[in-house]
Amino acid sequence: MKRILIIDDEYNNRLLLEEILEDSEEKFQIVSAENGELGLDKLQHEKFDVVFLDMMLPVINGIQIIDIVKCQWKLDDLKVIVITGNSNKFTSKDWYYDYVDAFITKPYRSKTILDTLNKLLKTGR
Repeated sequence: MKRILIIDDEYNNRLLLEEILEDSEEKFQIVSAENGELGLDKLQHEKFDVVFLDMMLPVINGIQIIDIVKCQWKLDDLKVIVITGNSNKFTSKDWYYDYVDAFITKPYRSKTILDTLNKLLKTGR
């Protein structure tokens, strides 16, 4: 069973993602964290296949999380799906683009979430 971590400071966003994933034909083990610090703690102590990562987080933001898990900890097998409400702020010109497997802009549809996730889990990219 694939393990998914959702890091988002908005409760409703976490709940919506959890519901989308739970309604999927695939069965996932879903864990949530309400800020970057808690998310990093979970990533350090548990194994996940995918992280849905909001970029605008309190305490430790999404860019810092990407830097830590991909550049410092070298968690190359972890798939990172960035979910952001500000797609113009996070562009392919930024250094972390090479470490992110997919970008999804809010608001999103269930189909977008599941199609992106399934593609990453099947193809790796």
